[in-house]
Parts: sequence; C-alpha cells; structure tokens
Amino acid sequence: MSLTVTRYNEGEALAMEAQPNRITEACRPELFLKAGYPVEVKTEAGLIRFADVMHENRDPIDYKDLLHGFTAEEFDLFKEVTAKVGEFTESRFGRKVLPKGALTRAMLSYRHIRWLAEPGSAVFEIGPGSGYLGALLATAGYRYGASDITQGFYLYQSHLWEYMFGDRLIELAGNDLAFTGTGDLPSGAVLHVPWWKYTVVQPEAVTTPIDVFIANHALCEMNLYSMCYTIKLSRQMLSASEKYGYFFIEGTGGEMLRSRAATFHYFDQNKFTQVFEDGGLIDVLVPEERASRLFLPKEEASAGVPASQPAPQNTAAKIRRRVGVIRGKIANHGGVIPVAIKVARRLLSKTSTQPNLVELLHAVNTQAEAPRPDETVVHRQITDGRAWAARQPKVEFEDVRKFQRALMPNGDVRSDDERFFQYVFGTSFYS
Repeated sequence: MSLTVTRYNEGEALAMEAQPNRITEACRPELFLKAGYPVEVKTEAGLIRFADVMHENRDPIDYKDLLHGFTAEEFDLFKEVTAKVGEFTESRFGRKVLPKGALTRAMLSYRHIRWLAEPGSAVFEIGPGSGYLGALLATAGYRYGASDITQGFYLYQSHLWEYMFGDRLIELAGNDLAFTGTGDLPSGAVLHVPWWKYTVVQPEAVTTPIDVFIANHALCEMNLYSMCYTIKLSRQMLSASEKYGYFFIEGTGGEMLRSRAATFHYFDQNKFTQVFEDGGLIDVLVPEERASRLFLPKEEASAGVPASQPAPQNTAAKIRRRVGVIRGKIANHGGVIPVAIKVARRLLSKTSTQPNLVELLHAVNTQAEAPRPDETVVHRQITDGRAWAARQPKVEFEDVRKFQRALMPNGDVRSDDERFFQYVFGTSFYS
C-alpha cells in the first residue's frame, strides 16, 4: 500500500512526541527553511512538484562538462529510467514529467559508483532528492537504502520506488518496523528510512553493514548536529562492511551554513582517511583502519586525473591542498605554524560553525606523513574508469533530447520550474 501524506504525517507526529528535542532540531531541513524552498505537500497530488527539481536547465551543461556524454550502455539505462518516471507521473498525477536535470546529474554518481563497487553491493544514500540515483542503482542490481528529512521529497521517493520496484521496496514510515537491528540489506531491496528511524537515541543498535555510503550536495547544507551524526553513524555502518567501506560524495553542497573545509574537519575528527579527491567534484573517504590496504606503492601511484576528463576546481579545495603542502613541516618548523594558522583562518572565515583551530592544526600535524589521495587504489580505479569512458563512443546530446521530446505529447520537455526561470532570466539561466 502506498505511503500517503496522512500516514507519513501521523508517523512523524507520533515520533516527534517521543524524540528528544535535539534530534527533532537536527532533522529539520535547515537550509531549505532559510531559503524558503517548499518541502511539504498537503495532498499526494502535490508530489509532482518534486519530479525534476534542484537541477533546472542544467542538463546540457552537466552532460557536456561533467559526463562528457553517455556511453551506449549508460544511455540505455537512462532511457529505461526516464520512460518509467514518465509513466509514473502520468499514471499518478495525470501529467507526464520527465527527469531531465536531476537524472542527468545522478548519472555522474552512478558512473563512479560502478567503477568502485560491483552490482550486489549495499549502498545507502542520505538526501536522495528526487530519488533517481536510487532508481539507477536498484535497476542495475545494487542493494539500496536511503533516508531523507523532507516530507515532500521523501513521499515522492516512496511513490516512485514503489511504482518501479513494487514489493522490493521496504518502507519503514507509517509502520512499526525499525531501522535498528535490520542486519544486511536483502538482495534486490530498496530500504526507505524516515528521519525519526534513521536518527535514533541508541545509534549503536544500527547494525546494517554498508559498502558505499552516499551524501551528494547535502553535507554543508545539513544542520550541524545531523551532519555530525551522519558522519559518525556512516563510519559504524562502513566499518561493518566486508568489502569496501567507501563514503562517496559528489559535491558537498552550498556553503551557506558551513564551508567544505569545516565539513572535512569532522571527517578528520571521526578518523576517516580521504582516498580520492579532484577539487570538489568527487570525494571518497574510508575509515582510517581500512586505508592502509588502499595505498599504492609510490612507483605505481597514478599521475592524476586524465586531461580528457577534467574536473572543476573550487577555492576551498585549493586552500585545503595548500594546507596539505605544509602538513609535513608543522612538527619540526615552528616558523611555519603562523602560516598554517593564517591559511586555516582564511579557510574557515566564512563559516558560522568553525571547528576549534587548535584541533584543526592538531589534525593537520598528525596527518603529516599520510599518503596523498592520488596514491590509492580508489584513485586508480576512478582515473582508469574516466580514461576508459573517454575512449568510448558517446551519444550526442541532441540524440538524448530527441529521445526525451519523443516521449512528450507536444515535444516540450521543460518542467514548470524551468519555464518560470527561462521567462524571468532567459534561456541561458540554470539553477
């Protein structure tokens, strides 16, 4: 039976009466609320608003600059999910909406996860948005779980995944099933966990082993308590994995609440080691006790991201690498410490939730001898994967658009949000 707005709201209301205030506070969509972005619906009909959001008018740019085109196999999967979403929106809401921007961006994470973990692996995502990375992974044979704190997105995910996967969806909202003690994700499962069962008073009881934990465009936008809880809980779940134990990030999100560097400080506090980074596009971390087996001998270390697959840079990542340059000097060269302090202060100056500077410098010092992320098996897997993808024949973007137009009765593939943006700002605008 589909999760209704009433069942979700009743389950949330009961949970809020029992949950401590700080957990309820942690699980509010802080940035969305500050920005005024709608996160709730009154009826199921309102869920269509979440069918293709947060990436308006961006799919041509992401296709060209981030994905550098689909391979034939990727295009087949993209078409399969696109057609299913079109059928779903038309049957449930009486109007077809296609997942353009959100699904195109999800393909970037899907591609990288395929290079890191084979189908059948257990993956868990926080903040899945419209749910399309989950749709891709579950369709491709991964065991998938997810949690979201926003009512509208959560309900859209639930309805979509029920339509696509039927009884494979294990929906924990609106019933007595618990997340704690669930054990391994069943083969073929899509596990959906509401915030009040994901964020629990006794998180030590969450025993589900996860091979890849995913947080895309979310960490910098989360309430601080929630972000710290997620990092700590993910470590617990990843450490239980018998295979990988990767924390995968495709963008840390907008830095209005805290900086990327401040976010990575909390990974350091929880003893994670970064095993891949390329300037802020993709990051992969592992619990530090798993890191040693992933580092390559220096003579085998990869030289870097192939020029055929460039990755965008950002200022925070550049400053973080500058901090890395001085790591090895701090312990033995007192004169370098003021430079480290200046860099750290500059790095953290725009965040309202700054980690303690002494703790940051201690973390920098104690990691002085750590191998770089470009000397790892993970770096090799991703750079080899990108080089392989660069050699494959690619589908032209116009062929993607032609496929999408053919699914729409009038050939117009724009969402209502995109039409609004294009009227206000022009056709070149993207969110």
